[in-house]
Amino acid sequence: MWVDVTTLTNPTIANGGITLGQNGNPACPPNLNGQIDSGSPHEWRFLLARHGRGINAAFCDGSARFVRTDDILQLTWRKGWKKGPILNLPRS
Repeated sequence: MWVDVTTLTNPTIANGGITLGQNGNPACPPNLNGQIDSGSPHEWRFLLARHGRGINAAFCDGSARFVRTDDILQLTWRKGWKKGPILNLPRS
């Protein structure tokens, strides 16, 4: 799946991480199969339970690496981005 995400909600960190669907954060996906509707948050496009529960991510500096699904919002998506692990993802 090729994903070009144009909008992401800067998460609110509480209790050591990000709880999707709370504190103004985007909703938690019902599953991690990658299927989305037109109104789904952009984050759902790459919250996938594939390849050992992670994705391969390519970065602007030309590097690429495996990123665990729970750690996707710990990447620096833009200047001032608040980072933290996702605490409540579905298991599948």
